[in-house]
Amino acid sequence: MMCRSVLVAGLLVMASSTFGQDMGPARKGSATPWTPAAAFPSSGGTTRSGPPISLVPVPFNPAGQFGSAVALDGTTAVVGAPSGGFRNDDRAHVFVLGAQGWGQQALLLQPQPNPIDASRGTGRRVALDGDVAVVSAHGFGMRAECSFEDVVLFFRRTGSSWTEEGRFRKSPCDETFGSALALSGNTALVATVGWFDPFGRVDVYDRGAGGWSRSGSLDDPVFASQTYFGFSIAIDGDTALVGAPYDRFGGPLTGAVHVYQRTGSTWTHVDKWTASDASTLAQFGSTVAISGNLALVGAPGDSEHGRNSGAAYVFERVGSTWMEKEKIVPSDAAPSRFFASALDLDGNRAVISAANMFLGAFDSVYAFERTGGKFGNETKLTQPGAGFFGAAVSVSGDRALVGAPGGSGSPGAALLFDLSATGGAARGMRGKVR
Repeated sequence: MMCRSVLVAGLLVMASSTFGQDMGPARKGSATPWTPAAAFPSSGGTTRSGPPISLVPVPFNPAGQFGSAVALDGTTAVVGAPSGGFRNDDRAHVFVLGAQGWGQQALLLQPQPNPIDASRGTGRRVALDGDVAVVSAHGFGMRAECSFEDVVLFFRRTGSSWTEEGRFRKSPCDETFGSALALSGNTALVATVGWFDPFGRVDVYDRGAGGWSRSGSLDDPVFASQTYFGFSIAIDGDTALVGAPYDRFGGPLTGAVHVYQRTGSTWTHVDKWTASDASTLAQFGSTVAISGNLALVGAPGDSEHGRNSGAAYVFERVGSTWMEKEKIVPSDAAPSRFFASALDLDGNRAVISAANMFLGAFDSVYAFERTGGKFGNETKLTQPGAGFFGAAVSVSGDRALVGAPGGSGSPGAALLFDLSATGGAARGMRGKVR
């Protein structure tokens, strides 16, 4: 995992601005007794050598939609279980790999007794970098004038204890704040975009001596109508990516990605990416990830292999110049697969989903490895019975974390795969890369 946002899959979905406001003193996340993870029942027909590990949330919510959002960094994972944002027992769970295996370490936010507390829906989006986690929450408004409002919460781990370092909201009331999150070191990006705010905005938060505070924003250089600027966001160090999948530069929903570079404390728009084979309805920029000098951009509406077959584009930076290097589609590309609905990138590993949250079909995830300057060695990960498998994905080193939240009222699942045990090209299928 290299400091990027992980989005719930689903084409065309999104679950004035003034700066965020501090919403109260820091609080500690509630640590729970060690609970070992369980092996998920094995299934045949996949290219992996063994079954994944299923992370077990405590307490268990039979309608929690666990796995709606996931983030993995080394031996720590954060999994959101937002329950659709309208229940009193929503959770964001932290898991770690210890001597006894994977187990739950903490809950980043406990349910609040106050019926109008905005803490419910926690885990709608999550981001993780080392000992810092950011989660967004959707729920009832804390202010009398707000029926609903969203908040973003920052947590830091010391030892095994997680402490809330701050929470922010938008003024006036906003139900789309935190629709996407990205985190790198002491800098976080928070997007505000949705059906009722299709223009979009991305705020920057930095952690200084006084804690977290809003330090600026990444502005749409064109501020075009309804581009869904900020639908996807990613950051690594001083480079940030902002997706605008409704950009109409080449026709309806062609899509674009904006690139920003930080010098000192100033962010500057330095580039705008579009696909070399741009087409209408491709929604290029629906998903983005960045790891060092490599970036991955999803276009789940790409139709090269049939309508909505989907594709992912690889960009590489040489010096200060980014260039499109290749286009990835799976070996079994087909219409209505929505490939690249969710994706992640860490070094030479890419994990790309072909899940569609609406149809609940084609629930597959593909792992690729980059060798010789090309992504290949495709391995297909599947898990029959795991609803919406691949709705959210994250990769860190040789591990991949796949969310399968199921539909409304489902318990959901989060599954850990060991990519080093998949056998790579010898056991996987060679993907189509050009």
